[in-house]
Amino acid sequence: LKAVLESNGMTMENIVKTTVLLADMNEFSRMNQVYAEFFTEPYPARAAFQVAALPKDARVEIEAIKIETGLPAQLCKNNEYNIKWRSYC
Repeated sequence: LKAVLESNGMTMENIVKTTVLLADMNEFSRMNQVYAEFFTEPYPARAAFQVAALPKDARVEIEAIKIETGLPAQLCKNNEYNIKWRSYC
């Protein structure tokens, strides 16, 4: 994910929403530790679900929504507006 963003001139900070699919919800804490290595505050909005199975027997799959740099991204990252804009970003 990081490499795809960087190849398009973006960073992990461009991600505003993720959906995490877990093969086992008991692994959420471990996934959360690794997740925190790639994202900084303010963290993107996130939903997490346990699923019956993932392709290729994967344990975790993450879907991400990004926005390009510009005014909406600045509003989402600006602490003054973060609470107001988080649901829209």
